[in-house]
Amino acid sequence: MPTAVECIQGQLNICTFKGDTIGSPNSNGIKFTVTQNTVVMDLTGASIQIDIKKTKKSATIKMQFLSGGADIDTSDLVNGVFILHKTAAQTDAIAAFKEYFYDIEITLASGDIFTFVEGLWSHTQDVSG
Repeated sequence: MPTAVECIQGQLNICTFKGDTIGSPNSNGIKFTVTQNTVVMDLTGASIQIDIKKTKKSATIKMQFLSGGADIDTSDLVNGVFILHKTAAQTDAIAAFKEYFYDIEITLASGDIFTFVEGLWSHTQDVSG
């Protein structure tokens, strides 16, 4: 199911299902729009990293999204938009019935780094799976 998110720096909780595709030809993935003072932020040249961990300080990353590959669609960074994608096999490999911590870190072309959003990422077994 496509999900669109518009928020400024803050907290956002996300829920996904074990074995489900996050973004595909039939789904737009999880879409974020970055704004600053209600104005869309041009992210041209930025890199984006999302780490999902059991605890905030854990060295073990349970799931990760990186720009520059298939994980994050960065084709509309000029409009502050990026979209998260994972295959069904990738989400199936993560333990269900778990709550994880995540954050989205953006490194701007200038080299400035900021945490765009953080929160809990719930990963649940669906009834059909």
